[in-house]
Amino acid sequence: MKLDQNQIRSYRTEHEMQLRGSRTVCQVITEEVPFTDEQGEIAATAFLYTYLGNGGEGAPVIFAFNGGPGSSCVWEHLGLFGAVRVKLDDSTNPSLFPPYELEDNPYCLLDCCDVVMIDPPGCGYGRLLKEEAGGSFFGVLEDAKCMADLIEDWVIRYGRIASPKYLAGESYGTIRSCMLLSELMGGPMSAGRRLRAIPINGVIMLGTAICMDYFHNRPAVEEAVLQLPGMACVNLYHHPLDEGKKQEWTACGLPVPDCAAETADIAWKFAGEQYLPALFQGSGLSEDRRRLLVRQMSLLTGVEEAWFERHGLNLPVDVFLSEVLAGEGKDAGAYDGRYTMRHLDPVQMKDPVADDPAMGKYTAAFIGAMNGKMKEYLGLANMNRPYDSIDFEVNGRWNYQTPRTPAECLEWAMRRNEGLRVFFGSGLYDMVTPPGTVRYLKNHLALSKERVTVKEYESGHMPYLGDGPAGRLYEDLREFILS
Repeated sequence: MKLDQNQIRSYRTEHEMQLRGSRTVCQVITEEVPFTDEQGEIAATAFLYTYLGNGGEGAPVIFAFNGGPGSSCVWEHLGLFGAVRVKLDDSTNPSLFPPYELEDNPYCLLDCCDVVMIDPPGCGYGRLLKEEAGGSFFGVLEDAKCMADLIEDWVIRYGRIASPKYLAGESYGTIRSCMLLSELMGGPMSAGRRLRAIPINGVIMLGTAICMDYFHNRPAVEEAVLQLPGMACVNLYHHPLDEGKKQEWTACGLPVPDCAAETADIAWKFAGEQYLPALFQGSGLSEDRRRLLVRQMSLLTGVEEAWFERHGLNLPVDVFLSEVLAGEGKDAGAYDGRYTMRHLDPVQMKDPVADDPAMGKYTAAFIGAMNGKMKEYLGLANMNRPYDSIDFEVNGRWNYQTPRTPAECLEWAMRRNEGLRVFFGSGLYDMVTPPGTVRYLKNHLALSKERVTVKEYESGHMPYLGDGPAGRLYEDLREFILS
């Protein structure tokens, strides 16, 4: 498939906005970019949303995208990087019903960089027009080539070869970022088989998924060990420690945390020094040691001691989400443990997205805003087709075959490019890509530690939900880009 510059369709708007205390004008350019087949016919299209601030041609540029696979960029677009964001009436219990409003994004980064958000073919307004063309886009390598084509084309058309360049991926988007680090440099092992030689200054990883089960690229460590910091944070978010509970923690040898960050640190230390060896020993634990661990795990996770007595110390995350609030008759959200829904015992399988207490609540506002007021904002008022926020058909067709894993691509990219810096941002209440995973990766991948930044936020899989975490993420990203 070939990107066809001659058939790009553009839509331009200008908007005034408030940036760090002053009014400024940003240009918004929405582009439908076609890919043609060997017959010269359009087989698929991607959509790019370019936000230009006042920094000029030398300003840094962030290329941002979400994951899925099959997800549009609506989450980062209307939650983090856009000049406007979706207005939630409650950051952890938003209404599912209209109005779906937009508001100026006080944490927009256009004061220090330009932003290009990308919907590849098959999601958002991007379309697959020929069914047989799906194999050219729906795969780890195929997707990396497509995204590299889009980024290379944008850089050349906008005259931004000299601009510092950043990638910002979320969830599967972190896998995409790792693959792009290889694809943008090029070589005989790249999917495009071209030496593009486009180095990247920095990578922003939100909700890191690069060592999930798709690739089996690292020796496994018990999932519950990596999940424990997040479990403890979710538990204490819903069950703050009173004086009685603090005394119980102290009596069991657990330090008493003052905040969510301390909770994560305490749970992480316990996971490595106590929990992991106990899981290794299994039935070889002494009875006194086992009983103490049962008590400690119950205090950390909020799951009743009786559960551990019946099932053992290994706590699956899906069980935790249904047990941590069992006393209140609720489930906690996998994508953000702050969110809750009434507990139901499923007759069959739950829908992992629609029935998740977080995704089932905040998606309506994002997608409603994108299908509504955002169309006018982008100059797409006459757009009649729906915005596909996530296409699960694309997800199901994805080809995960790749000669190098994402983690290996990241390691080799840092070896190749001594100026490359990596920013990991995790939500402490994220049970899908838990913060413990990034802590583990930092210690086990061959990364240059002095070029790696790890930050954690009191939010979930989308660490920019809520003004508190969004503000801290904004300041951290601004420092990362300007340093």
